[in-house]
This record gives sequence, structure tokens and C-alpha cells, in this order.
Amino acid sequence: MSLTMSRKSFVYKNTYVKKIRGLYLDSKTSDVNFVFDVDTDHPVKIPAHKVILSLKNPVFDAMFYGPAKEGSNIPIADACAAAFKEFLQFFYLDKVRLSAEHIVQVINLCKKYDMEECMEACEKTLQKSLTINDMCSGYSIALVLEQKNLIEFCENKIKTKAFKVMESESFLEAERSLLEKILTVVSSGWSALETVMACMEWAKAECNRNNFETSPGNLRIQLGELFGQIPFEKLTLEQFSQYTAAYNGFFDAEEIEVMNHRIQLQNQLSQSKVHYYHFVRTNDDRDDSEEIQDLPRLLSEAKRLKHVADVETDDSLQAILYTEAAVYFLLTGLGMERDAVTARTAFTMYKDSLSLLKYIATKFRIYEHHLPQRSIHSKVKILNLRCQSLTYLKFYKIKRNELNLSEVIEHQNTLSAYLSNSHEIWDLADSLVIRGNHKEFFIGLDHEHGPITLHSSLSELFRYVHNGLQKLKQM
Repeated sequence: MSLTMSRKSFVYKNTYVKKIRGLYLDSKTSDVNFVFDVDTDHPVKIPAHKVILSLKNPVFDAMFYGPAKEGSNIPIADACAAAFKEFLQFFYLDKVRLSAEHIVQVINLCKKYDMEECMEACEKTLQKSLTINDMCSGYSIALVLEQKNLIEFCENKIKTKAFKVMESESFLEAERSLLEKILTVVSSGWSALETVMACMEWAKAECNRNNFETSPGNLRIQLGELFGQIPFEKLTLEQFSQYTAAYNGFFDAEEIEVMNHRIQLQNQLSQSKVHYYHFVRTNDDRDDSEEIQDLPRLLSEAKRLKHVADVETDDSLQAILYTEAAVYFLLTGLGMERDAVTARTAFTMYKDSLSLLKYIATKFRIYEHHLPQRSIHSKVKILNLRCQSLTYLKFYKIKRNELNLSEVIEHQNTLSAYLSNSHEIWDLADSLVIRGNHKEFFIGLDHEHGPITLHSSLSELFRYVHNGLQKLKQM
């Protein structure tokens, strides 16, 4: 009997461990204090327990039990007492509450004490608390704290919300160094006019901060070396003329002459662009190899965009980002297909890309009334369907030569399904263009980048869809 009993085990729900919550900020049982406002007459002490902090953190373990042990009173100068209390929650509580007021200091403490998982939780909290009005401030914080995910989140918001960002207090109050960084970020996202307008508004705000008159000369002084980063030459002649008239003296006569020449030259180049039939190749056509030679970069960008889309709360922007990620995955698949080492796994990459495209399609909303979101969603859906159609066609091209005589009928049915899906989805996209009155948008895209057809390559599809999505981000 005793032998049988010795092999048994019993489960007991131990509620005692939950009592550790009661030790949070408990001075009666604490054996260490973190001291704030040390140099004042009323220092503040935050109680804690060495063993609890050490169990979860090697930094505290070394601090309390290593060769150079700390005492029982540890001064803290890089955070306030309230922020440190919030930080200590990670060690004692199963539910942590973080305030927007102290989140930056808590992130800094997590970084200081090497608490990566907690730092990620703080980042997500900060992302949720940031609005467009304080996005530039959040971006500045992210750069200082070197938080990659938060940097990407802020950069994406700044790129896609041009007018709202340039009107925000955090943009107008930005340091010159931050503005320089923002200009680099938005170079491929904002239009030339949006960038010029934003820089001029920032210069006016800078004049006001320094109690200067907002004269053209003073605006130029405030911009300093940033003047060279402002894309005046990408404005139309009409837009540039309006600026020279409105800010008389901002440019000197020689600069105006040079800028007019650059704008005219750019207009001539854009007007001389010729589109050819599909089978005609010119020396100006980009080779696929230019885009697919760096597979790790393509895959990394695809994953980054999907990660950004996963946490995006705006439906329209989320759909755009997911679709953009999908075309990067497709381009990665094309690169894998061209490489002898990875060719066999290309089909799997294409299948995963199609799954993502179908998932995105389930997230499109049908709006009852005519709203801007409805128009954007409809255009993204059309681009998404073009991608699905050409992906099915790619399936057909890969599998048509893999004939297994024992499964001829099944194989033929599969190939027929690929072709049928490709053509039906393409026709559906065409019908949505007509029904949604989107002909003007897609004709413009065709003129700028050349039309895509069922004969287009995945590289051509990538360029077309990617540029279409960039346009939609500005709407």
C-alpha cells in the first residue's frame, strides 16, 4: 500500500503565491528602498524586496547579491518616484497599469535594467496613447530610446498622415534636428507640395518662438541648412511661382532662375515618357534582377510591413499595409524562384502570399454611403485582386510541367482551377473599376507606370501595385 501511494501525486491550487501582490510598495516587509529627491529636505523612499527583484532580473541580482553589493538605500536620479512605482508593478502584479504621463520614464527604466519583454509592453502602450497631434514628439522619444518598433510605428504614421502631421503642435515645435530626420523619412511619402508647406509652417513657428518677424528673410534663416532638403524643384512651375510671389525675397534672382530651369527640365522628362507594347523592350526598362537580388532585404521589408499592419488601427491604412506586405512577399518568391538553391520553396512563398491576400480581402468593408474610406477600400481591393489573379497564374506556370501520370485527371483539374481563378478574379477587378467609378485613378496609374495585364511579370505587378498603394496613402 505504501509503495502504491508513493507513486501518486496530488494537485493543490496554491493561492499563497498570489499574496505576493500584497508586498507591492509594502514598507513593513521591504529590505531595500529606492530614494528620490535625495538632495531635498523631503526625500521620497519607494520600498521593495531584493529577492523578488532579483528573481526576475539579472541586473538587480548583481546589484544586490554580486561582488559589489548595493546598500539598502539606492538613489534614483533618472526617473520620478511615480514612474518608478509603475515600473515596480512588473515584479509584483499580474496586471500592470501604465500612465501616459510616465510611460517614457518607465521605458527608460526597462531599458536601464535590461527588461526587454516589459519594454515591448511599454512600447505597445505608448503606441496606443499617441495621437497624430503628438506623433512627432513620440517619434523624438523613440529615436532617443532607440526603440525600433516604436520608430517604425511613428514613421509610418508620419508618412501617411501628411496634412494632419504638419498641422500638429508636436511638428511645429520640433527641434531642427528632428525636422531634418522627418524630411528624410517622408521623402518617399509626402508630395513635394506637402513637404514645402510643412517646412514653411515650421519656419514660421520657429520665428514666433524666437520673437522674430515672419519675414521671408527670417524664414530662410530659421531653415538654415534644411533649405537644401526642401524639394522646391519638384513643384510645378505654377506652384513655385506662387511661392516666389508670396515670399518675395525668400529666393534670390539666381536661385529662381536655377529652380525654374530644373522644374522645366523635369516637366520635359515626364512629358517625354513613352509607353510601349508589352513585347517591346527598351534600354530604359528595369531588369527584374535589380529588384530581387537582395532577398533578405525584401523578406525583411515584407515582415516589417506586416508587423506594422498588425497593430494599425485605421482600417484603410491597415488594408494598404497588408497589401504592400503581400507584394513584397510575392517579389521575394520571384527571387527565390530564380535562385537554384531556393527554387523549390518558391511555390510555398507564393501560397503564403496568396493566403495573406485572401485574408486582407476579408477585412474590406462595404460602406452604405459614399465615404472617402469606401473609395480607398475599393481601390485597394482592386489592386489586391490583380495580385491574386497573377499569383494563380504563377501557380499554373509552375505546376503545368509537373505531370504525374498516375494522377493525370486530378492534375489537369488543378491546373484548370488555377487558370479559371486567375481569369475570373481579373474580370472581377475590371468590373469593380467600372462600378466604383475608379477609371480615372487607374488610367492615371497606367499612364505613370505602364498598364498591367495577365501577361505582366510579378516585378511589373510589384511596381504597379506598390505605386498605387503609395497614392492611396495620401488620400
